[in-house]
Amino acid sequence: MMVEPFPDRRRAILTINRHCLGAGLFAAIAWTIWPSSPEWWGLGVVSIILAMQVPASLIAAIRAFLALRQRERAIAAYAAQGAPIKSAAMASTQSLIDAGMIDDDA
Repeated sequence: MMVEPFPDRRRAILTINRHCLGAGLFAAIAWTIWPSSPEWWGLGVVSIILAMQVPASLIAAIRAFLALRQRERAIAAYAAQGAPIKSAAMASTQSLIDAGMIDDDA
């Protein structure tokens, strides 16, 4: 799975939650369907396959979290470089004439 360097924050959080929920569901289903007798050995195979998916989902969630954390740090470092945003006044004709940017010969 390729992780975008700057994904949308909401999408990243939903991805992390989806992977964690998936890991929990895989673990719960694997625990629930574990066979109690040898004649249901097929469910044991399915349970093992589901249990193997749990660490994969947790690793995917951790990777998505680290990507989100890296994104937040990059944005904070970028924002710290400059001054905060402030509004500017609209230039009037007189202020442009005073600054020598336009001539009032007309």
